[in-house]
Amino acid sequence: MPYLPANCIRPPYITRLTALLGATTLAVSLFTVPAFAEGLDWTHTTTQQPHLIAQDITGGVLVAQADGASPHSSASPHGAGQRPGKVPGHGRPPLPTFINFETGANVKALAYADGNLWLGMPNGLIRYNVNSYDDHEIFTVASTRQTGPSGSDDPGKPGLLANGIYALDIAPNGALWISTYGGGLTRYTGTEWTTYTPVEGIGDRWVYDVEFDAKGRLWAATWKGLSVKEGDSFTTYTEADGLIDKWVYDIAIDKAGLIWAGTEGGISVFDGKTFTNYTHADGLGAEIPADQRKQVMDSNSRHHQSAGKANQGYNPNYVLSIAIDDDNIKWIGTWGAGLSRFDGKRWETFTTADGLGGNFVHALKFDNGGVLWAATDGGVSYLQEGHWNTITTANGLQNDNVFSMLFDDQGARWFGTWTGLSKMPAPPALPLKGGVSNPHGSMGKGPA
Repeated sequence: MPYLPANCIRPPYITRLTALLGATTLAVSLFTVPAFAEGLDWTHTTTQQPHLIAQDITGGVLVAQADGASPHSSASPHGAGQRPGKVPGHGRPPLPTFINFETGANVKALAYADGNLWLGMPNGLIRYNVNSYDDHEIFTVASTRQTGPSGSDDPGKPGLLANGIYALDIAPNGALWISTYGGGLTRYTGTEWTTYTPVEGIGDRWVYDVEFDAKGRLWAATWKGLSVKEGDSFTTYTEADGLIDKWVYDIAIDKAGLIWAGTEGGISVFDGKTFTNYTHADGLGAEIPADQRKQVMDSNSRHHQSAGKANQGYNPNYVLSIAIDDDNIKWIGTWGAGLSRFDGKRWETFTTADGLGGNFVHALKFDNGGVLWAATDGGVSYLQEGHWNTITTANGLQNDNVFSMLFDDQGARWFGTWTGLSKMPAPPALPLKGGVSNPHGSMGKGPA
């Protein structure tokens, strides 16, 4: 059965709020939403299924069949032979499959801690309390500058040095680490901002990922190598040390403590002393016929104007994402060459021909049930019982170009896309008894 049958999707219900930064949050007919970014609209799009039937095996989606023709098991919440309609005890239409937030900007990064969802975008950082209607904060270069005493000549201390956010990571101590385009790496404790640039020792001002090892060391992916922070000092490893390419985009640490660094030239594995490298010649990435390679926009960045770094629609050595499963198997997302699986001996690569949504794999993540999800340029895909299934705009996703994913402790799944954020609310325990659930998941107090 398809994950979300396209023929079950009704036209979405949309409520729109247009407000500028600092404007009072307005109430709309169904619920209230905040203006989350400077000059941006925040739009909720709720895609509902006509009838509620069952819970998908992954536990994250309520699947419906418009004509009630789906076979009912004895575990059906409607009971054997009962035609689907309202769930007993619920008293209202079923929960939506998605709640979409249109930001008008790429949601490149997501992080979650203590009920707060953090969104990293090209124009700043947002903190949103998922248990509320409008508890949010906006952080930019201007808003995070810590000014000196009033009337003094003290210029104060900067916070963020760049508004472009590429990655967000929560440290073991709860601090938020913010990887930026051109502004270095910033730590935010909730009260204090500290930023690291090459002046403080990190490899570059362009930072793309952070991971923490078992010793508490911070590893950072930069455009000038793999940096590690021990105490107050940084060490950066480059091609001169054996790194296959100095443009590092993602980091993962395996069960043996080895550092896996994804670069534009392949994968480098670091044991603390030496690097072992893997490329397309070893099995990384698929061979995609030239007439099937997706074209991408030219980049004006200083990096992609460099010799040998032209932004192209296919590069099997260009690694965007890495995930490691409980069996220590490595999953590696590439730039236009699909998703590779490496067990230490054998490589296997999945592409759109195998059901993957797209061959550009921007992010990889395991959900709370151990299911692997891939954010691609053709929707978000998940691997279940050896088969790839893909969710797209046809199923209610905000946009098919997906860059970030997050699975929170309340069971909701969040997907950051090119134009906004999609929330897949956690399903309730079925059947529901007594009371009425908010139709938009756990959104705190507000109009029912």
